[in-house]
Parts: sequence; structure tokens; C-alpha cells
Amino acid sequence: MEEYKPVAAMVVTQCIYAALALWSKAAFTGGMSPLVFVVYRQAVATVVLVPIVVATNRKKMTTTGLGMVGFVLVFVASLVGATVNQCLYYQGVHLGSSSMATAMTNLIPAITFVMAASVG
Repeated sequence: MEEYKPVAAMVVTQCIYAALALWSKAAFTGGMSPLVFVVYRQAVATVVLVPIVVATNRKKMTTTGLGMVGFVLVFVASLVGATVNQCLYYQGVHLGSSSMATAMTNLIPAITFVMAASVG
């Protein structure tokens, strides 16, 4: 049974992705804007993750070594990397179908491989 745990984890992850695509498509059909959905998603993630990070790193948080430049770099990276990606994904789900969005997420490793192979 131990050898099937990675496969079960992958199947559960794909089911979660499919459920999220169906749930978001239902929300968009009901009238929610994809941009508002992304804002809600980011806000919920912040509300859930910040207390966990503060609780686990309480002793390390006495001194901050990030600085303003580091904070700005992290902010821009998260804005471009996560938020724009989610905005484009959910706009695609809104304009297309949830099954197409789920199928396209499975192509990400193949596209990454082609890009890496072409660059060397």
C-alpha cells in the first residue's frame, strides 16, 4: 500500500484542480467577475497563511533582514508570478469551458519541457 501513496496523491491533486475549475466556472456563470474572484482568493490565502507564518517563525521575527528593496522585489514577483497568472487562467475559464481549463493545466509540464529544450 505504501507504494501507491504518490499515485493517490497525484489523483487527489487532479481532482482538486478539476473541482476548483468547475466551482470557479459556476461562480462566473452566476455573475462573479474573474478579477474579483482572484482578489477574494488572494485575500483568503493571506488571512489563512499569515497567522501560520507568524506562529511558526515567532522567534525569528525579532529582526527583519528583508528591507524595503527586498519587500518590493517580493511584492512585484508575487504580483507578476501569481496574480497575473490567476487572472489570465480565470479569464480563460470564464470565456471557455472548465474542462478545457483542466486539460490545459495538464499541458504545463510539456510546454515547460519544450521551452527548456529549445533554450538548452
